[in-house]
Amino acid sequence: MNYKFFPVLCALITTLLFPAVSHGRPVVAFGYLGNESGQIDYNYIETVFPASFASSLQSLRDIQVMKPDQVNAALNRYGATLRKNYKTSDLPDLAEKLQSDVFVFGKFFPLEENRIKIVLHLYVRGSRELFTFTDIGRMETQIYRIVDRVSVKIVNFLGEPSRYRAAAIPSGSRIGIVSNLNGAEANRLYMAFMKKDYRVLSIQSADLHSRIDNEIINKFKYIRTENNSYRDIEDFSISPLLTGTWAGKGHGDTLAAVKRIYNVYNRDYEKKVTSSMKRMSLAFNDGIDYLMFIGFSGSRTAAWVRCVDVRGGDFVWMETGVITNDVDPVEGIVNGLVHRMTDEIRNPFESRKSGLGR
Repeated sequence: MNYKFFPVLCALITTLLFPAVSHGRPVVAFGYLGNESGQIDYNYIETVFPASFASSLQSLRDIQVMKPDQVNAALNRYGATLRKNYKTSDLPDLAEKLQSDVFVFGKFFPLEENRIKIVLHLYVRGSRELFTFTDIGRMETQIYRIVDRVSVKIVNFLGEPSRYRAAAIPSGSRIGIVSNLNGAEANRLYMAFMKKDYRVLSIQSADLHSRIDNEIINKFKYIRTENNSYRDIEDFSISPLLTGTWAGKGHGDTLAAVKRIYNVYNRDYEKKVTSSMKRMSLAFNDGIDYLMFIGFSGSRTAAWVRCVDVRGGDFVWMETGVITNDVDPVEGIVNGLVHRMTDEIRNPFESRKSGLGR
């Protein structure tokens, strides 16, 4: 054997067997964008869009991407193939097989007037959390804009802090804030918003003494609306509800109660959020624009934020892992959040004139 070629052979074998090894760079794997129209003429979009997202993403950040054909080849070694849709409980194992830091998949719906609705799901390996967002654009004239918008949103979600914002939240908006801050800290929180001309509404009863503690606030971390969501991954197979001929009336009543709870707080959760937003809007005489949840760590050195458009009933802004170097961490974090709320969402590709191809 000619040993001078041995290192090259080893590198080739490593590339073939472990194509997703990132060598320090994050790996983002793209699945299919499932065609939900039932029209086979649109099937080409299932791979063209994910491949375009991957190429656009690489132009924004130093990352390694796996396009659908590469993902499928990687899964073939496990006797599996890339599917168009996955249950959330399948995602942890899938990401481990691919050794990808993030797995992206979704679906699309052609709409009237040559528009297209794209729904993307992003799973971060090891997080057991799923982020979903929706984008709508015009097929004939805005394909490259759709690709760029979606790519920027993915990049922001992968950043530090992890971030998503559907649109700027304009000054003058009327905002209800739920937080775990108390006393002077809560006062500094509200003042930071009011200095930027936001109208802060009384929503926590005694606003300077929150009944929301450090543990309770984290129950608001996950938000699910019709178009966008940030949710935890459930796996009902690990907690089966057994029944049979041996089950009596009491057991049947218990299962029925569990089913009702599941329908309200899981299967119909988005409807629950929508109805809650409508009731809140009525309670404030249509005088509330946004409902915001801001959760601080016990040390107050880190925070997260979730924001819902009360009228539209949609999840419009989130940040996770927000920190600051300010001496007063509460003031530093809140000032940063308020500043970014009004920032225009810039598209780094805006000046590009060409279309989908790169």
